[in-house]
Amino acid sequence: MKITDRLSGDHKSFQKIIQQLESAIDAPPQARDPKQVIRLVELLKRHVALHAWFEDAYYYPAVRKEIARARHPEMTVEDMEALEKEHQAVDEQLDRLEKEANLRPLLGTWPLAFRSFCRYLSAHMRKEEEVLFPLSEKLMGAERLKTLAREVDAHRVQSPRSI
Repeated sequence: MKITDRLSGDHKSFQKIIQQLESAIDAPPQARDPKQVIRLVELLKRHVALHAWFEDAYYYPAVRKEIARARHPEMTVEDMEALEKEHQAVDEQLDRLEKEANLRPLLGTWPLAFRSFCRYLSAHMRKEEEVLFPLSEKLMGAERLKTLAREVDAHRVQSPRSI
């Protein structure tokens, strides 16, 4: 399996967790289960953190190297830096959402903040899936992307954010 396949699969997992959260927060206030909201936010946070580690430690550096060498017009090293900064923003937003989800009662603005976060995360994933993943396949080839996936598997226990 190529690392891009794994990363795309992670994106689908994020969407499933987000759908579950949407259902939980759309429930009438008297039927809303705050523990379920907290559990789902924590689950999303753990999955996103591990995914970002894969990308930041293995995938992004390899792609950045190829982009710098190829000087490809579809994406620049600066674009890669912007994607990395988006990871930091996602982490910060998830931390805030998690803290606020633990408040009793859940803040009335929390669902709006959550939906804003979801739009931001979706835009980030779209950039990766529509531009970065296809470009990396073109620049690196399937075998190198499979090798990266094996490297991630071999070093997964080193992840500071392991789930």
